[in-house]
Amino acid sequence: STEIKIYQLAVEVDEQQERIQAVSCRDCEELGCCQHTISFVLWLHSRNQPAACAPERECFFRTPFVTAVEQLPPKPVLNKTKAKNFIREIVHGLQTEDIDCPLRWNFSSGNKKFSNISIHELIMVAIKNLYTADQFLEHAIAVVASCGTTLADKVKFQPRCNAWFQELRYGRITGAKVYDCVNLTVSPPVLYELILGCNKEIDAAAQRKKLNIRQRLEKYTKTVYENPRITMNTSYPVLFDIPDGICQTHVVEIKCPRSIEHMKKYVTEDGSINEKYYLEMQVHMLLYGKTAGVVCVADPDFDTNSELYMHSFNLNKSFALKSLAKAMEYWKTNVYPELFNSWSE
Repeated sequence: STEIKIYQLAVEVDEQQERIQAVSCRDCEELGCCQHTISFVLWLHSRNQPAACAPERECFFRTPFVTAVEQLPPKPVLNKTKAKNFIREIVHGLQTEDIDCPLRWNFSSGNKKFSNISIHELIMVAIKNLYTADQFLEHAIAVVASCGTTLADKVKFQPRCNAWFQELRYGRITGAKVYDCVNLTVSPPVLYELILGCNKEIDAAAQRKKLNIRQRLEKYTKTVYENPRITMNTSYPVLFDIPDGICQTHVVEIKCPRSIEHMKKYVTEDGSINEKYYLEMQVHMLLYGKTAGVVCVADPDFDTNSELYMHSFNLNKSFALKSLAKAMEYWKTNVYPELFNSWSE
C-alpha cells in the first residue's frame, strides 16, 4: 500500500491586487521553499483560470479526499524481533542445506574459521555484554591480537577465498573508504552500506585482470610482487586493508577503470592521483610497514594497448595516522551504534 502524508500549507493573497504575497509549508519550513508550496501555487493559479481551461480531473485538495486520507489507519509499528527471527530462519536453512551465499557468510557457524574476529560475531558479544563503543573496541583489539596464527596462511587472490574474505571485510572500513570517513564525501546511509560491504562481491574476471597488470608491472620494474598476506592491525581492529601486491620495499595498488570517464575517478585532469586513492596508498604503506608505494592505473583499453599510468609515493606517516584516527572515530560514532541497534532484540 502507498503511504500518504498530508502537508499543511498556508497562502497569503492580496485579493485587490490579485497577487500572492506569501506561501509556506509547515512541514518544510527550514527549507524556505519546497515542492509542496510550488504545487499549491500552481493549483491556485489553475483554479483562477477561465472555466474552459479547467482541468478534467478533480483536485486532490478537495475535502472528501482529505477526509478519507485522515481516516486511514496508522502505519503498524515494526516488529524487530519478528524480522530478526525471519532472517535467522533463512540462515538456518542455508546452513542446514549447506548453501553458500553472502548472507550466510555473516552469521555464526561452527565451521567458520574466522568467526571470532568477524565484526558480526564481535557485535553479538557486545550486545550480550552491553558494551559501549569504547568497550567494544577494547574487546576487538584483544581478539584481533590473538588471531595472528589464524590468518598466517591467507593471502589475497587465493582461490576460493570469497567466504572468509567477505566475512573479514563485513562491517570494516577498507583502505579506499578511509577518505570517505574522514571527509564525509558520501551520505551517511550510503557510506554505512559501503562499509558493510553489501554491494561488494569478488569479481573473478577483475581479479585476473589485476594479476595480468601486476605481471606487466613486474616486467617494467624488474621486481617480483607477492600476494599480500591478510593481516589485522591490533590498533585498528575495524579496518580491513589489503593492497594488490607487495615486495620488500613497497606496496602496489592496481585500479582498472572501465572507461575514459571512469578513469577520471582515479586520475585528475593534471595527471595526478585523486586524493582518495593517495590516502588509500598511505594506509597501505602504514599498515604493511612500507615506506613507499605505487599506484598503477590501467588504461580502459589495457587488453589491447597494455598502457599503464604509474604514480609512486613515499609514506607520510603523520598524515596517515591522523586520517586513521578520524576514520576510527567515525566508525565508533556512526557505524557501531547502527550495528548494535540493528542486531539488538
